[in-house]
Amino acid sequence: MDLALCDQLNLMEFASNRSRPNMTTPLLIGGATTSAKHTAVRIAPRYSQVTVHVLDASRCVGVVDKLMRGFGRIDPPLSDLQRMIRGKVDLPANGGTDTLRAATSWDPQPNGRMRVKHGDSFVMLVNWDKSGRVTSQSIQPYGAATNRPDSPHYTDQMKLFVEHRFKPVHFEASDLAQHARRAYRVN
Repeated sequence: MDLALCDQLNLMEFASNRSRPNMTTPLLIGGATTSAKHTAVRIAPRYSQVTVHVLDASRCVGVVDKLMRGFGRIDPPLSDLQRMIRGKVDLPANGGTDTLRAATSWDPQPNGRMRVKHGDSFVMLVNWDKSGRVTSQSIQPYGAATNRPDSPHYTDQMKLFVEHRFKPVHFEASDLAQHARRAYRVN
């Protein structure tokens, strides 16, 4: 039996033996002998608490230290850790790489939180009924005024985005007229 397989079997046995009702400590797995996929498929199901894969086992100490300093615990809810922050608005973010509502890059904050930096931008659903009438809904993570902090539209969609809700998009002239705040002509 090669050393890597032996290490993987030992980790699976370790996780199984530690999965007791009184055990609440997250299990941090790292190193060259396992992968994120192996951790998720073979180790995590054997342990009743949070199981995290860290690429480099030597980084586990730093990860635990950062979590303890920022949250006073090593298993904070993802919504406490991953945040959508813009101006004075600070909301829990969800999603991860390669998912709907993807968050693909984060800026570490001094308090241990991770501010979403990049991810999904504009999501739109469009429906045509049998008569050809268009209805649509859309959402953006923050708002339509991306570089104007004084605008009411700088953060006006954040709460909807976090709650997985959409806002209506008005295509028909009657819908536009009914929902317009003002009408004017540009010369």
